[in-house]
Amino acid sequence: MWNKIISWFQETCPTCHEELVCEKFGAYCCTVKVCPNGHYRLERHALIGVPIEYR
Repeated sequence: MWNKIISWFQETCPTCHEELVCEKFGAYCCTVKVCPNGHYRLERHALIGVPIEYR
């Protein structure tokens, strides 16, 4: 039951269903998560409040 609840909050790649890995960029005010296999990239910009997806 607990694993099912946690899985709702994990972000995964829509292609291979691997968990996204966080990358840090010091100069930017954004969070970047990427697929370990390079299929998908998700940027969340705090200043504009919009997620940007790259497939």
